[in-house]
Amino acid sequence: MMRRFRGVLKERGLTDQQWRILRALAEHGAMTATALADECCMPGPSITGVLDRMEQGGLVSRSRSAADQRRMDIVLTPQGAALVEAALPDIERVYAELEHTVGAARLAALARELEDLLVVLDDAQVEETGEVPS
Repeated sequence: MMRRFRGVLKERGLTDQQWRILRALAEHGAMTATALADECCMPGPSITGVLDRMEQGGLVSRSRSAADQRRMDIVLTPQGAALVEAALPDIERVYAELEHTVGAARLAALARELEDLLVVLDDAQVEETGEVPS
């Protein structure tokens, strides 16, 4: 499904990974790299490189957390927030086209099935390792 969105992202000079990070930060506000990696389903080492490039491009910034000086928070810059705002109408248009093509009920069923699958996988991880997924 991502190929339907790649044209919109490419027009704005974004990769899939960069968009996932921008969207997560727009939805959740400041996040740690670990929380972002979990939210965006990206390995830690990969997200570090993507964040470095995004910071150099002025889309995100990092700063010490006020709550815990050992932690670095990543936030959208005004430029990053403007890019999200500019891209959202086109992203929403692609979602609407998908809904029109496959049907709202079918997309909703797919989303539910994927969420159920994630729960099963998280439960299996807890059973295997004793670790609760974040």
